[in-house]
Amino acid sequence: MNLSKSLIGSSGEFEWKQSKWFMTFPVFIIAIVMSCIIVFTGIVCRLARQEKVLVLVDREDPVLSFAIEELTSMLNKERDLTVINRSESDTKADWKIHLIVDEAMMPYSFSVKCVVNKENNWTDIQLKGPDPTCVLHAVYTMLERTGICFDFIGPIMPKKIKMENLVGFSTLIQPAVNQRGIRLHINFAMDISSYPLDEAKEYVRNLSRMRMNYLTLHSYPGQWYAFKLKFAATH
Repeated sequence: MNLSKSLIGSSGEFEWKQSKWFMTFPVFIIAIVMSCIIVFTGIVCRLARQEKVLVLVDREDPVLSFAIEELTSMLNKERDLTVINRSESDTKADWKIHLIVDEAMMPYSFSVKCVVNKENNWTDIQLKGPDPTCVLHAVYTMLERTGICFDFIGPIMPKKIKMENLVGFSTLIQPAVNQRGIRLHINFAMDISSYPLDEAKEYVRNLSRMRMNYLTLHSYPGQWYAFKLKFAATH
């Protein structure tokens, strides 16, 4: 008799637990679905409010191509910004960055000018220089204005890139020192020739980001000798 009651009791407890599980399961599914909807909505909203940046150049040039790479790499690190390429120019851009070589400008000078185009609801940023290298210097000047800091160790990114800092901003820079750079001693244990190639390239890039434009390599007799190649150009 006691065994029968025990079995009935166990069965009833099992049925109750099973019923409770069936009651809880739909709530669990609904919670998962709602979480997915919230996450998806957040992603859609973030994409919807992303500001689009279009970079335009007035000519083909390897330095200008590098400038576009730098702009794209750094601005795309901001989750509320996306750089679109020229083939997407029919897409409405919030910011249009123009890389312009203006040979009428003074040598070594560069400028940044930001103008709000109220009629078309976008902002034009003109980055100018008398040659592509000076245009690159204007690019880094613009990026600094948004909060990025350039150092020997590499770009130091802010918590948020502030494109709004560019609105109404205009500057023309004529450097006090035209030829800016450092001298590297070659064949020393601590010099750039001891770096892995990728690190050496990044070191030179960081010099460029700080708007240096000359690099001197120094050696001693009996180590190596520089010579000029026929038809070689000096920049």
